[in-house]
Amino acid sequence: YPLAIVYGISMALIGLNVQHDANHGAASRKVWVNDLLGLGADFIGGSKWLWMEKHWTHHAYTNHKEQDPDGFAAEPLLLFNDYPANSPKRAFYHSYQAFYAIFVLAGYW
Repeated sequence: YPLAIVYGISMALIGLNVQHDANHGAASRKVWVNDLLGLGADFIGGSKWLWMEKHWTHHAYTNHKEQDPDGFAAEPLLLFNDYPANSPKRAFYHSYQAFYAIFVLAGYW
């Protein structure tokens, strides 16, 4: 059990820090090092190239309610966009998402 926790934390650190910075070209001054470290996504079940495509789209359209892939990826459980109160995208449980969001996001990756 303790090893599973260490493994999970390691995967999160690779996914959230190393490969993210490397794919932004910020982990090293050497391009080949960034390319190698960017493959960390592939070691945790993702894909460097798919991640880069999605992430670059996210940066191009940050918080755009129709084009930012991170803005609607968690729907319908979580709403990150500010839809009008009468929008069909809103449901009664969104009033409580502050309480359950962390659990949804924990399983998101």
